[in-house]
Amino acid sequence: MKQKSFSFTISAISIFTLSLTSCSSSNLLYEAKEVAQFTYNDGFINYLNNVSLFSSDFSETLYQNYKNGDNIVYSPISVYLCLGVAAEISQNNTREEILNALNTNYNDLNKNYHILFESLNKEFKSGQLSLTNSIWLNDSCKFIDSTLEKIADDYYTYSYRVDYTTNEANNAIREFIIEKTNGFLNPLINFDPQTIFVLMNTLYLKDNWTLSGSDLSTYQDRINFINSDNTITNTNMLSSGYKDKNIYVGDTFKSCYISTVNGYNLNFFVPLDGYSVEDIFTAENINLVNTDSSIFASVDEEKEVIYNTNVIFPEFEAEFDEGLEDIMKNEYGIKDLFSVENCDLSPIFSDDAYASSLRHIAKLKTDKKGIEGAAVTLLVTDGATSSPLYPIERQEFIVDRSFGFTVTDSHGICLFSGVVEKI
Repeated sequence: MKQKSFSFTISAISIFTLSLTSCSSSNLLYEAKEVAQFTYNDGFINYLNNVSLFSSDFSETLYQNYKNGDNIVYSPISVYLCLGVAAEISQNNTREEILNALNTNYNDLNKNYHILFESLNKEFKSGQLSLTNSIWLNDSCKFIDSTLEKIADDYYTYSYRVDYTTNEANNAIREFIIEKTNGFLNPLINFDPQTIFVLMNTLYLKDNWTLSGSDLSTYQDRINFINSDNTITNTNMLSSGYKDKNIYVGDTFKSCYISTVNGYNLNFFVPLDGYSVEDIFTAENINLVNTDSSIFASVDEEKEVIYNTNVIFPEFEAEFDEGLEDIMKNEYGIKDLFSVENCDLSPIFSDDAYASSLRHIAKLKTDKKGIEGAAVTLLVTDGATSSPLYPIERQEFIVDRSFGFTVTDSHGICLFSGVVEKI
């Protein structure tokens, strides 16, 4: 006799706080352990390199598949963390396909996921980077407690019970998203009554450019910004001020960055003449800029000069809200997770279940004060050294045409990536 097939939802959300008090219409079953202090182990650096490779490839893949002339942003790490928990609650080929897409194996994921999670969560005076994982279980279904306990302990995942046959689940999860993104995201949520569970990662970033919280100054001249359709926008630009760093110039693009108070870098990818953002926003270039800080070294021993660079860039906003299930199946080989016949979620749910869709929502804003971003992903189932005394050479890096960007932390982890097509 054929077993019933159900759908479930996995979601990854970029958020602001870790409080869980607002979801009054949900029942907390398992509380995630308190996030521990971040410490490395011997294999974490190699694991982190594989996370970076996934993030860089994901950034290029989403842009190439969803570019439409509008500004676009997404959160590779939010999707990664969501799929990491999905790998833990799946089994056999379903798990292997997810692990292959994430460039890892089960032992490395199980050993290092919690370290990655711990490294990301930070509170500071000027803002916060915070994440949570949560799973929202249909209160009419039976789930396997040992798995819920494991993801609470090893993957920092809270478990809730909700009623999907009424608006209870929609309201509880929507309130959760609003709370965890400090009101930055407020998406429409409408789950099918047959939904089995929603797995959700939340990520929210907010930080200032300056220690005092003061605004960046406006650049002295208005700049003609070349949009991707070759129209011109004459606009004011922000000026970072001169800092010790150089401009990286490759064969097809140039790059520089501005840092927030707490070390989050907004990296710019500006195409050289004769090239477009589509040409240069590639996995190889993204991984280089995100992970190799030496390309921006301020000291040039050969020329015997120290470079000070003023980054001149526009304020911008970018958004994204699309289904990723086809990308995951066709580009990353995650097929069984979305298959009625083949999906194996037996570690958490004894009946058949499968993912029917994967929705990713992201939003990023940069202005004269700082940077703020949030993201959501929904998978639905029916040390310093002294510098030599060289002369200082001042230079300007002007972001004067459509550009790619990434937002990375001090370890090079890609929190957000995207493209600004127009201002």
